[in-house]
Amino acid sequence: MGAPPPPRHRADGPDRGGPGRGGGAPAAGEVAYENPLTRAALDGELAAAQGFDWPDPAGVLDKLTEELAELREAVAGGDPGAIAHELGDLLLAAVSLGRHTGVPAGHALEAANRRFERRFAAVCARAEAGGAPLAARAPEDRERLWAEVKAMEAG
Repeated sequence: MGAPPPPRHRADGPDRGGPGRGGGAPAAGEVAYENPLTRAALDGELAAAQGFDWPDPAGVLDKLTEELAELREAVAGGDPGAIAHELGDLLLAAVSLGRHTGVPAGHALEAANRRFERRFAAVCARAEAGGAPLAARAPEDRERLWAEVKAMEAG
C-alpha cells in the first residue's frame, strides 16, 4: 500500500474562478489557496512529508544559485517562455528557503513590498525637493538617491 496522492490545489478568488466567480467550495481532495506563494509553500510541505526535500537551508541556497544561473541563460536567450519557466523555478526554490528557515515567503515579500514603497516614495520626494522629478534625472542620480534613502533607513 503506497502513500496517498497529495491533495490537488485550486485557486480561490474572483480572478481564478473561486467563490467570487461561482467556483464554490473546493472539491473532495482539493486544497484552496490564496496565492501562488501559499500554493508553493503547501506543495513544499507535502513533498517534505514524503521525504522529498533538502536536508538543510544550505541545500536550498545551492538550488537557488543553480536556478539563478538557469534564469540568466534564459534571459540571455530572450525566450519569454524559458524566462517564465526559470523564474518560476527560482521563486519556488525561494519559497522553499523560507520554509527551511521558518520565514514564510509571503510575509517576507510583503515586508519587502512595504520597504520598497516607503523607500521609493522617499526617493521621489527627495528628487522633487532637489528641483527635478525622478523620471527627469540621470540613472546614476536615481541610484544615488536610492542609496541615500536606504542608508538613512539603516541609521
